[in-house]
Amino acid sequence: MMKVKCKICGEEFEAKSVAHKYCSKECREKSMKQEERDKRAAEKKAMGKKESPTLSIDDVLKVARKHGILYGKAVQLIEAGLIS
Repeated sequence: MMKVKCKICGEEFEAKSVAHKYCSKECREKSMKQEERDKRAAEKKAMGKKESPTLSIDDVLKVARKHGILYGKAVQLIEAGLIS
């Protein structure tokens, strides 16, 4: 066994293998949550900020009726750029 410093809290602990980076389950879970947050942030940044079209409620309702879908679904599809 070797002494290793936890990547999250900085506490020294006895690692059972060279792969151990965290002193506890809590620190490992914190790390996993942070990695997930970072991943989502990177995906959002990579996609870039899309300009959403400015449509009135009536315009969105017309699009929804034209495609036979609900208002909320029409908003989603318009924002995604799939319909207009």
